[in-house]
Amino acid sequence: MIRNVWAVLCGTAIENSKTKNLSLIEAFGGLRIVVPSSTPDIFHIQTDHTLGTLWLNTDTENIVAFTVKLSLILPSGKEIEQAKMEKEVEAGAFWKWVVHIQTLTIAGPGLYRLVLRVKKKGAERWKRGAITPFKIEYDTQEDAVFLELPPRQDGSE
Repeated sequence: MIRNVWAVLCGTAIENSKTKNLSLIEAFGGLRIVVPSSTPDIFHIQTDHTLGTLWLNTDTENIVAFTVKLSLILPSGKEIEQAKMEKEVEAGAFWKWVVHIQTLTIAGPGLYRLVLRVKKKGAERWKRGAITPFKIEYDTQEDAVFLELPPRQDGSE
């Protein structure tokens, strides 16, 4: 089976071309957003963050085919799918998945979670791979101006 070894939300992930090791720069634990007092309940912001992940095929004899998905859990508990990938990994091998997050849905201050789930090909149920929490805080300023970004191109919120 595929097992998540680690997942880190950061500013940038750089893979060394010689060693193939991943450097995760500016680990991210939260964000303070300047907003006007009349902020909508849900809006989108541009961001430039990366989720670096490492996975291991614990089956040392067989290739494993699976799907992994990344979802954002808002403070309300609402889940928004962010990315999905189908993959096959050699027996006993590691696999890195780096996801660039360019738009983030904001639904008020609070604790947000990026959740990784994995499902082996042919299985019915998703298994949790990792949870990466981060905090959004508001800094309300009367003279701030709110500029809404258009919805994501894939049609999700």
